[in-house]
Amino acid sequence: MVYNIAQLSYRQSVTPPEMMGRTNAAVRWVVWGTLPIGGVLGGLLGTLIGVRPALRLAFVGSWAAGWFVFFSPSAACATSPDPRPRPHPSSGADGRRGSEADVFHGTATGATIPPRRRP
Repeated sequence: MVYNIAQLSYRQSVTPPEMMGRTNAAVRWVVWGTLPIGGVLGGLLGTLIGVRPALRLAFVGSWAAGWFVFFSPSAACATSPDPRPRPHPSSGADGRRGSEADVFHGTATGATIPPRRRP
């Protein structure tokens, strides 16, 4: 649980807003995509060497993965990224995305609204 909160918070703080969806999709694809492979390998290992030795090996492997992350270059990150929000690419100097008139007339989004016909 703590790992999920920490990695998601870090990922959101270093990823530009326009890339957030792609980044989350890539991470989920890697994490969730390896689960079936691990299930098949765990079942195969449990069949070949037994359930208890397979679980011991899984325990050792989990700790080895933790040490790999501990000694990785990412562990040397001493500072966190700037937590201030970045302005949207289409926003003006004041950070707003358009005036009320632009939003009302549809020009802020590039949409065109046909004029109203009076009866």
